[in-house]
Amino acid sequence: MIENANDFEIFLKNSQNTFINRLCIKIMIREGDDILLYIKEYIMKKKRVKHLSFKVNNNDLFFLKDEVKEFELYNIKVQSFYYFSSESDGRTYDFEVGDHDIHPADTNMLAKWKLLDFI
Repeated sequence: MIENANDFEIFLKNSQNTFINRLCIKIMIREGDDILLYIKEYIMKKKRVKHLSFKVNNNDLFFLKDEVKEFELYNIKVQSFYYFSSESDGRTYDFEVGDHDIHPADTNMLAKWKLLDFI
């Protein structure tokens, strides 16, 4: 279980030798934890993902055109969270971030992401 943004960064560091074909991330956070910075540093810049779907606090990365263009410079295709998350082929790994006993609005971070098609 990962309980904060620093743990998410550790997860990304520890898995940096793993290429992920499709990565789907949904995160609910309070302001101040910028998970997108970790995604850019450990996934985008190292070209570790082919397809990415990322939604934070109901904001889908797919609709942030400047961000999408930046990911495309690294040959990463950004897809809509709803489209992408419904494409699961059964080999889905869910990780939850945060405290299950506390409402998401009361935690520093609550996240679920799916790692699909490890290569």
